[in-house]
Amino acid sequence: MKNLDELFNQAKSICVSLNIPISNNISIKYNGRIRKCWGYCRLQNNQYEIDIMRLLGEDDTISSDTVISIILHELLHTCLDCMNHGKVWKSYKKLIENNYDYKIYTKCNAKDLHIKPRYIVKCRKCGNKQKYVTRPRNVKYICMNCGSTKMKCIHKDVNGKKLIWKN
Repeated sequence: MKNLDELFNQAKSICVSLNIPISNNISIKYNGRIRKCWGYCRLQNNQYEIDIMRLLGEDDTISSDTVISIILHELLHTCLDCMNHGKVWKSYKKLIENNYDYKIYTKCNAKDLHIKPRYIVKCRKCGNKQKYVTRPRNVKYICMNCGSTKMKCIHKDVNGKKLIWKN
């Protein structure tokens, strides 16, 4: 597992070196329940809480620079008038990108971050495949190609492929 405090301090020092006015009241942690975003920032009781998807810390194929880029994105939300992706947020984003070798995305997918999908939902009738980074829930999937509901989910890792569920 990547040391989140160490990565957070690196990201924080980048903001401080560029005089970006981030908050001093920030807590950060990995969150195993996040499924649809890489991280998020929220303000509660005058304290900013940053949650980062646990997968980013566990997967050795994901670089520390990728995690720092996501932390930088969330840190910019702690600046005054930056809880959205407006002009002020974008100006700080450009400042970091022009001075450091980090790409900060407003919205991004796994391909942008060079994260390989680990799960494949495959139609058992026509063979059509959908790829996912996080484990898809065992719900009623319908093939976009043929309309079949006969699907299976496969997990790919270094040890090979493993069937997760089938319906």
